[in-house]
Amino acid sequence: MPPEFDSVDQITTMFREYGDIGLVRLLRPGKEVPSDLRNYATQVPDIGDSLCAVVDFESSEAALKAVRELKESFW
Repeated sequence: MPPEFDSVDQITTMFREYGDIGLVRLLRPGKEVPSDLRNYATQVPDIGDSLCAVVDFESSEAALKAVRELKESFW
């Protein structure tokens, strides 16, 4: 995540246009990775090293839409 998105409210605002959100968590660099996300840390090497957000959408369609659209805008 870009450093300016460093609060749950900012992340929620950015992602809510893609669908209903169940949960937002921020993972800050240098902090312990929660046990339920440790398996993902091997797939996403930034977890634990940079500011990361975990956004749980109510539907997989909303999550896919967010990934597709945000990937285009950030890359």
